[in-house]
Amino acid sequence: MAPPGWSPSPPPVSLCLLALCLAATVTAARAEGPPVVFARGGRRTAVPIGADRVEPGTKLVLTAFGRPWGEPARVEDGAAEFLAPAVRVPVVFRVLAVDEPEAVLAEWVVYPDRPRSFPDVPWIAAGAPRWFHTWCDALDLPLTKHRDLEAFRAAHRPIAGRRPLLVVGWDASGPRPAALARLAVDRAVNVLVLADGAREAAADTRPITVLPKHAAGPLAGLRGQHWALPPSFPPRPSPFHERAICVVNRETWIGGPGWPLVEELRHPIEGAESRRVVVSYLPWQRQLGRLEVTDALFLRLLAEAAKGAADRRRLDGRWRLLHPAAGAIEPPERPVLAAALGSLAPAEDGSLPQHRMDIPVRHPDKETAAGHPRMDRNVLAPGAPPLGAYVLDLRGDAPLPAGFFDGWAVGDLEAHPGRQPPLLILGDDPALDRWKWLAVDRTGEGKDRPVSPRCRPGVVWLYDAALPPSVETQLRVMQLFTDWNIALEENHDLRNTP
Repeated sequence: MAPPGWSPSPPPVSLCLLALCLAATVTAARAEGPPVVFARGGRRTAVPIGADRVEPGTKLVLTAFGRPWGEPARVEDGAAEFLAPAVRVPVVFRVLAVDEPEAVLAEWVVYPDRPRSFPDVPWIAAGAPRWFHTWCDALDLPLTKHRDLEAFRAAHRPIAGRRPLLVVGWDASGPRPAALARLAVDRAVNVLVLADGAREAAADTRPITVLPKHAAGPLAGLRGQHWALPPSFPPRPSPFHERAICVVNRETWIGGPGWPLVEELRHPIEGAESRRVVVSYLPWQRQLGRLEVTDALFLRLLAEAAKGAADRRRLDGRWRLLHPAAGAIEPPERPVLAAALGSLAPAEDGSLPQHRMDIPVRHPDKETAAGHPRMDRNVLAPGAPPLGAYVLDLRGDAPLPAGFFDGWAVGDLEAHPGRQPPLLILGDDPALDRWKWLAVDRTGEGKDRPVSPRCRPGVVWLYDAALPPSVETQLRVMQLFTDWNIALEENHDLRNTP
């Protein structure tokens, strides 16, 4: 037992670095861990254990630096109350049962009792995870708490000139990103979803290490930094299952191994361009208080999400489908292209395959009284945004038509005035080798190599020819259409075959 009045002081720097490295390695080595609770030094806090994990009256004790700390506490109503010790740096205390010290029942991260500064915005939580509530309490971040989104909608009233950040848990966020975008617009808030619970299948055995080079979008300013001890999170399975892989405009904020770790979801409804809906799939609670860079990164994420995007353009870009015909774009096989059909740009001479069909074209500048875009038939709106991209989809069984490379479509692409819009090629076809403008170079290409051949700069070539495409290919195409400011609309089916 620690002597009365003792407070944990930081050991020598070399031991600190060793302890932090070991702690990060151990933490990253396990996919799941005990519940994490945060507190501020000098305050009495209840640490939830769970009534199903220990018997009422069980005696618990805190340990840190290999020794017990403070007086034991007994479990009542699934929790034990401890007085958080005064600390000079954040310290992780492990909560153990006196009779079974091998099992860690909870981790209690105690922060020093000193003031911190935060962005001057209202902070609101609705259905957020418990650890986020206790983390805000530990840092004295002023947080308005609601049980769920329904309670938030009933209580919240927008304040002129103020844009709160609404933090939502994954289970409370609902199944449709469009609903979050509508909530952000209607309630004049920016939204951060803590989606550590969005996962399925088996986890990768490797820990997830976040480096400055993974930062993108509003966090791209971090790329020039150097982190001696970068945050390393436990192995996580992909969060993209049937619910989370819904087609939506996505912008990566922190890249990951095959899927983003933090991303922004965008929607073409009016007013959404100035709001942010950000989703984080990282288990921040496993590293906050353990590495200083993790706290700095999480605070930066909160700050950027809270800023919104006041001067951002709406998702009003156009794209041109070179092949196949628009009628061949079936949502089950090509979900992302199907969601973008409403933003097709018609050709002036009607020679492209989609022009031989009655395809509605989305006019963001023509709004109905209900606030929905008006759909006209193959009529380009006056002053429409310039063409954002061309798409050549070679997947499936539809061959390129005879004379394709001599037709108007390819001629328009090759002779496009001004800055050349990007070309996205999906799949492959030997006929591309005869396209001089594309300048295909297959030198050094392995027989089964999944990497696309070298070709003209400005061309994005995704070799994956599978239909339906892999999750990775779907994510990449969603991100590309977002980069080109082209709207993707959920359950969008604008084909009207004559």
